[in-house]
Amino acid sequence: MCRISLTDPLAGQVWTLSVQAAGLLRTRADLIAALRSQQSRVSIATRPATQPPPSQQPAVLMPVVPKPEWSRAKVQNLLLALGVGLLAAAAVVFLVVSWDRLGVGGRSTIMLGATLAAAAATAATHRRELTSTAEWLSLLTVGLALLDAYGARATGLAGLDQVSGSGYWSGATAVVAAAAIGFGRVVSVRSLPVAAALIGQLAAPLLGLHLADSSGHPVAVMAAVL
Repeated sequence: MCRISLTDPLAGQVWTLSVQAAGLLRTRADLIAALRSQQSRVSIATRPATQPPPSQQPAVLMPVVPKPEWSRAKVQNLLLALGVGLLAAAAVVFLVVSWDRLGVGGRSTIMLGATLAAAAATAATHRRELTSTAEWLSLLTVGLALLDAYGARATGLAGLDQVSGSGYWSGATAVVAAAAIGFGRVVSVRSLPVAAALIGQLAAPLLGLHLADSSGHPVAVMAAVL
């Protein structure tokens, strides 16, 4: 098997040593088996008479510890969701309360700054591998972007109040969905593609309603609804 010629005298010595080694290994195995048998007999002889052998001992039932209903991850996600919801509610309250107190420039600056701050916080938490926080902050960013779109039309920025509601929101939802997709490629969170898909599905029906309102044809209305 080793492709060495066995006609040399050295090969005979190798063969003899191999046979002797095999015999020693068999002797070693027999001695180990004898030791194990001897120790097992000693342990059985020294065992108390009242103690049954291991195979006959009754099984001890360990108490089952119930799992907590709220894990640490669930509590963390709940707190994050509540925090993001409160921030979104605060943004809505800001728009309602400060509508008549701040000018167009002030409202636009504050809302745009809040949106950019949420986006920057999303990127920062994603870099630090705080995945859940980045997910919720990305949703807050998308929500603030929609509020920005609402505020831009409500204030008549660049004549946007002259555009029909369905036409404006068709373009606004398409822009927000595209921005969410682009931002999702930067921070790679799962919530942004989902939010973009949900918002983007509104663009086509709203565009159909806008065209239906412009033409006034009932077939166009039916196509927009479908």
